[in-house]
Amino acid sequence: MLSNFASQLYHEIQDLSIRVGDGAQEQQTDATFEGSYGNGIGDGTYDQDFIGGVVVGGGAEPNSMITLFGNAWKAYKLSDPYPVTRNTRLEFIFTLMQEAEGHAICLDRDVNEDTFGGARVRCLMVGGTQFAEWDHVMKTNLLDHEEVSGAYKSYRVDISISDLFPEMNTDITYIGFIQDNDSDPLSGESAFQAIRLYDDDITIIPLVSDCSIFGAAALESI
Repeated sequence: MLSNFASQLYHEIQDLSIRVGDGAQEQQTDATFEGSYGNGIGDGTYDQDFIGGVVVGGGAEPNSMITLFGNAWKAYKLSDPYPVTRNTRLEFIFTLMQEAEGHAICLDRDVNEDTFGGARVRCLMVGGTQFAEWDHVMKTNLLDHEEVSGAYKSYRVDISISDLFPEMNTDITYIGFIQDNDSDPLSGESAFQAIRLYDDDITIIPLVSDCSIFGAAALESI
């Protein structure tokens, strides 16, 4: 699958579909593909995103899974910023098909953060051959989470993200996806699906649930 993907480099950008609310209040809204995540302030300082890309589709619900190939750092902008509280949690299913150097999901106010040494910690790392080496991210051991059956080992992660936002009086504007593989940027494959942002205190609204990411495939030609 990866070799076929690598042999047909293309550039196609689409938007996201986000489910907002809970129960009877749930509604679907659009979000836009923003481009690269973790590339500094646009001056080429970091340039983490190159060669790799993402494809959206499949999952338990239509368009609820995003698959990353190669070295890919991509960002999506929520149409309505999500206010962070001490009760905010992130839930998703992560599947690893071919391990890269690092796999992470990020929640941020902008797309400029340098994950390897910026002013803030905004990313949750879930795996990778360099898992022990990354020291500027929040980490979680997948073995501490529920294993989900499937063709590959998948884990349902449900974790508090309050440590990513110590200032608290802020919003989540972007969701970033990282598959870092500098040494072999055409290798690596992983997927995030059933993404959900929510608060475990039911008195706190709005809720964002079942993030359904339906379209991004971005590759630059070599």
